[in-house]
Amino acid sequence: EVALDRLGSQLDATERNKETLMANLQETNSTISADTRRREASNSAVDASARKLQDADLPESDPAGFIQLCLLNVLTALFVSHRRVLTKPGEHTKAILGTLNERNEKEQLRQHCINIAQRGSTAIS
Repeated sequence: EVALDRLGSQLDATERNKETLMANLQETNSTISADTRRREASNSAVDASARKLQDADLPESDPAGFIQLCLLNVLTALFVSHRRVLTKPGEHTKAILGTLNERNEKEQLRQHCINIAQRGSTAIS
Protein backbone atom coordinates (compact mmCIF):
# COMPACT_ATOMS: atom_id res chain seq x y z
CA GLU A 1 0.00 0.00 0.00
CA VAL A 2 2.91 2.36 0.71
CA ALA A 3 4.23 1.79 -2.79
CA LEU A 4 0.78 2.47 -4.25
CA ASP A 5 0.54 5.67 -2.18
CA ARG A 6 3.94 6.78 -3.51
CA LEU A 7 2.83 5.96 -7.03
CA GLY A 8 -0.35 7.94 -6.44
CA SER A 9 1.59 11.00 -5.25
CA GLN A 10 3.96 10.65 -8.18
CA LEU A 11 0.95 10.47 -10.49
CA ASP A 12 -0.42 13.68 -8.96
CA ALA A 13 2.92 15.42 -9.46
CA THR A 14 3.09 14.10 -13.03
CA GLU A 15 -0.42 15.39 -13.73
CA ARG A 16 0.51 18.85 -12.40
CA ASN A 17 3.65 18.88 -14.52
CA LYS A 18 1.64 17.72 -17.52
CA GLU A 19 -0.87 20.54 -17.00
CA THR A 20 1.97 23.07 -16.76
CA LEU A 21 3.57 21.74 -19.93
CA MET A 22 0.24 21.79 -21.74
CA ALA A 23 -0.28 25.43 -20.69
CA ASN A 24 3.22 26.27 -21.97
CA LEU A 25 2.47 24.45 -25.22
CA GLN A 26 -0.78 26.38 -25.66
CA GLU A 27 1.07 29.64 -25.04
CA THR A 28 3.70 28.66 -27.61
CA ASN A 29 0.98 27.73 -30.11
CA SER A 30 -0.75 31.08 -29.62
CA THR A 31 2.58 32.84 -30.20
CA ILE A 32 3.10 30.82 -33.37
CA SER A 33 -0.45 31.68 -34.49
CA ALA A 34 0.18 35.39 -33.94
CA ASP A 35 3.43 35.15 -35.91
CA THR A 36 1.60 33.34 -38.71
CA ARG A 37 -1.05 36.08 -38.86
CA ARG A 38 1.68 38.74 -39.09
CA ARG A 39 3.40 36.83 -41.88
CA GLU A 40 0.10 36.45 -43.74
CA ALA A 41 -0.48 40.19 -43.49
CA SER A 42 3.02 40.77 -44.80
CA ASN A 43 2.33 38.31 -47.63
CA SER A 44 -0.75 40.29 -48.58
CA ALA A 45 1.31 43.48 -48.81
CA VAL A 46 3.92 41.75 -50.98
CA ASP A 47 1.18 40.30 -53.19
CA ALA A 48 -0.38 43.76 -53.58
CA SER A 49 3.00 45.20 -54.56
CA ALA A 50 3.50 42.40 -57.06
CA ARG A 51 0.08 43.04 -58.60
CA LYS A 52 0.92 46.76 -58.92
CA LEU A 53 4.12 45.87 -60.72
CA GLN A 54 2.30 43.47 -63.01
CA ASP A 55 -0.35 46.06 -63.84
CA ALA A 56 2.20 48.80 -64.46
CA ASP A 57 2.80 49.71 -68.09
CA LEU A 58 6.57 49.60 -68.34
CA PRO A 59 8.20 50.19 -71.70
CA GLU A 60 9.99 47.10 -72.98
CA SER A 61 13.23 48.98 -73.55
CA ASP A 62 13.31 50.40 -70.01
CA PRO A 63 16.14 48.75 -68.02
CA ALA A 64 14.69 50.18 -64.79
CA GLY A 65 11.67 47.88 -65.14
CA PHE A 66 13.92 44.85 -65.49
CA ILE A 67 15.95 45.94 -62.45
CA GLN A 68 12.77 46.42 -60.44
CA LEU A 69 11.56 42.98 -61.44
CA CYS A 70 14.90 41.42 -60.45
CA LEU A 71 14.82 43.24 -57.11
CA LEU A 72 11.27 42.04 -56.49
CA ASN A 73 12.33 38.45 -57.26
CA VAL A 74 15.23 38.70 -54.80
CA LEU A 75 13.01 40.17 -52.09
CA THR A 76 10.38 37.49 -52.69
CA ALA A 77 13.01 34.74 -52.43
CA LEU A 78 14.30 36.21 -49.17
CA PHE A 79 10.79 36.47 -47.79
CA VAL A 80 9.95 32.86 -48.73
CA SER A 81 13.15 31.47 -47.22
CA HIS A 82 12.61 33.50 -44.03
CA ARG A 83 9.03 32.25 -43.81
CA ARG A 84 10.19 28.63 -44.08
CA VAL A 85 12.53 29.15 -41.14
CA LEU A 86 9.80 30.75 -39.03
CA THR A 87 7.26 27.99 -39.62
CA LYS A 88 9.55 25.28 -38.23
CA PRO A 89 8.88 24.48 -34.58
CA GLY A 90 11.42 26.06 -32.27
CA GLU A 91 13.72 24.27 -29.88
CA HIS A 92 11.45 25.16 -26.95
CA THR A 93 8.41 23.61 -28.65
CA LYS A 94 10.38 20.50 -29.59
CA ALA A 95 11.57 20.16 -25.99
CA ILE A 96 8.05 20.51 -24.61
CA LEU A 97 6.68 17.93 -27.06
CA GLY A 98 9.53 15.54 -26.26
CA THR A 99 8.92 15.92 -22.53
CA LEU A 100 5.18 15.33 -22.98
CA ASN A 101 5.83 12.19 -25.02
CA GLU A 102 8.27 10.92 -22.42
CA ARG A 103 5.81 11.57 -19.59
CA ASN A 104 3.01 9.83 -21.49
CA GLU A 105 5.23 6.77 -21.99
CA LYS A 106 6.13 6.78 -18.27
CA GLU A 107 2.45 7.05 -17.36
CA GLN A 108 1.58 4.10 -19.60
CA LEU A 109 4.34 2.02 -18.01
CA ARG A 110 3.15 3.03 -14.55
CA GLN A 111 -0.41 1.97 -15.42
CA HIS A 112 0.85 -1.40 -16.61
CA CYS A 113 2.76 -1.86 -13.34
CA ILE A 114 -0.33 -0.92 -11.30
CA ASN A 115 -2.43 -3.40 -13.29
CA ILE A 116 0.14 -6.13 -12.64
CA ALA A 117 0.23 -5.29 -8.92
CA GLN A 118 -3.58 -5.36 -8.69
CA ARG A 119 -3.72 -8.80 -10.29
CA GLY A 120 -1.15 -10.06 -7.81
CA SER A 121 1.08 -11.33 -10.59
CA THR A 122 4.83 -11.41 -10.13
CA ALA A 123 5.66 -11.54 -13.83
CA ILE A 124 5.15 -9.20 -16.75
CA SER A 125 3.56 -10.87 -19.75
